[in-house]
Amino acid sequence: MPANGKVNLYVSGVQWGPESVLPLLPLIDCPKGCSVCCTMPEPIVVHEEDIERIGKAVHNNRLKHQLKRLDPGVWTMTSPCQFLWCDRCSVYEHRPAMCKYFPLQRVQREEGLVVGVCIEFCDAGRRCISRLMEWQRDSSIR
Repeated sequence: MPANGKVNLYVSGVQWGPESVLPLLPLIDCPKGCSVCCTMPEPIVVHEEDIERIGKAVHNNRLKHQLKRLDPGVWTMTSPCQFLWCDRCSVYEHRPAMCKYFPLQRVQREEGLVVGVCIEFCDAGRRCISRLMEWQRDSSIR
């Protein structure tokens, strides 16, 4: 996290939705892992489905009890993620949705939810920004 406690965010004019987010997902598939998504979001938000999927993968049916409950069906983990091991995600194939979408962020604007991209030290973020800028120039997704 930057010293000022704020994450730099690129805010696009592209509406958040399946037609805009799904084409970006291949750009953020980071099998090598840089671990930025494991250390930057504070807290890391996990949902019931995430916990069940990860719990099965690591054979821990008490995982939920190790997390802080935020809302019904929503928990948080502290950052860095407890599954970060040697700068790699030890549950990459089963990681939480928040991690799968990082560095994408939903940003509320006057015109509704738009796609934002965390730009702190993330190559995937730079790839997503380039694509979003292309779309904005072409006006193909609005």
